[in-house]
Amino acid sequence: MCGALCSCGLRPLSKAFSRIRLRARIAAGNPRLFAEALAVQLDLTGVTVPEIMDAQRAIETLAAELAAEHATAEDITRLRRLLAGAQAAIDDLDEFTRLSRDFHT
Repeated sequence: MCGALCSCGLRPLSKAFSRIRLRARIAAGNPRLFAEALAVQLDLTGVTVPEIMDAQRAIETLAAELAAEHATAEDITRLRRLLAGAQAAIDDLDEFTRLSRDFHT
């Protein structure tokens, strides 16, 4: 069903998304409401935690590959600065979390 992508380990992702069949309108500006609605849909459709984790790994891996392929020198400098800051803030949960969030956005 997912063709060439299956060789990349995306079969669980395809399976999870095909089981969801989510037809919801996402409320702009309210990601918490969307997350709660999605959690209910996943529970009702029987998608398992391992399937969700497989999908997350697949999406994050591909996103990281694309980001690396298209990164500018400025992007790399920013990421290195954030990593150094996170390493220095390892004992400061709030600062470490902020830097981790900034790294992933």
